[in-house]
Amino acid sequence: DLKSINRVLGATITVNVIAGLLGLILIIVFSSLLINMFKIDPAKVELASRLLIYAGIGFCLALFASSLSAIPQALQRYDILNIVSSMLGLLKAAAMIAVVKLGYGITGLVILMPVSTAINIIILLMIGFRLIPGIRPWPIPSYSGLKEVSGYGFFAFVNQIIGKISQEIEKLIL
Repeated sequence: DLKSINRVLGATITVNVIAGLLGLILIIVFSSLLINMFKIDPAKVELASRLLIYAGIGFCLALFASSLSAIPQALQRYDILNIVSSMLGLLKAAAMIAVVKLGYGITGLVILMPVSTAINIIILLMIGFRLIPGIRPWPIPSYSGLKEVSGYGFFAFVNQIIGKISQEIEKLIL
């Protein structure tokens, strides 16, 4: 039922995009407080602030990507998801090594986060279009879709948000 799939997926993406944007806004609003907590050298405060914003963008994109990863999961195509995750993990590790070896340091590593997540999104979109022709993987706010998503998976959603925060927190701290 393509109409129902698009309604639920659109609602899921809407919730995750809103949560990601709220996280990004909170990071921007509280960046100076976070920077003061870590007692950053005053000469590096501007850099730290900019890197926090990049990390926040990475967090926002990671929530969107997690919505898209639900497509192969829902179809029980764990084989595809595991292959993509493994390959992207290896490529990300290689890219991290290259960034450090090329001398881009912490700035390069932090910028790599949203870039690698954007690549993940592109791949997940291609997979989604291939697995379910006619899918519309973008935010579509609908009351019935939001009700369906929250009724079925509110605790799963909260768990997903907490999981993403725990995955991304070390990057923010870095």
